[in-house]
Amino acid sequence: MTAIVIPEAAVGSFFAYAHLAQFRPLLKPVENGDLVGERLRAVALPGHAPGHTGYAFDTDEDRFLFFGDVVHVPALQFGNPAFSWGHDDDQPTARATRLKVFSDAAKAGDVDRRRAPWLAGHRSRGA
Repeated sequence: MTAIVIPEAAVGSFFAYAHLAQFRPLLKPVENGDLVGERLRAVALPGHAPGHTGYAFDTDEDRFLFFGDVVHVPALQFGNPAFSWGHDDDQPTARATRLKVFSDAAKAGDVDRRRAPWLAGHRSRGA
């Protein structure tokens, strides 16, 4: 292992754990928009935990967003993204982040509206 990519806002938490001290020299703090690898960028996704970050992988044709704990309960939150979960540090911010992620996907045409009724105003597959 040559590096541990971690959001800048989470570095303090990482340092709080003594058993992780041996890994401190490997830390590579990143912020929103930083390139962390070829075609891979950090994307701030606030609300779940301090520094919660996803990663966007861009190809020449598509963009994939790995968003981790933006969604906790897929069976509920894909159908109703306003549904909150107790494991988010800041539920209103987490909800707003989830709605933005879903809205951005809808605007890009990456969501089938038949499976996401909250997309009423968006043009997307299945329209």
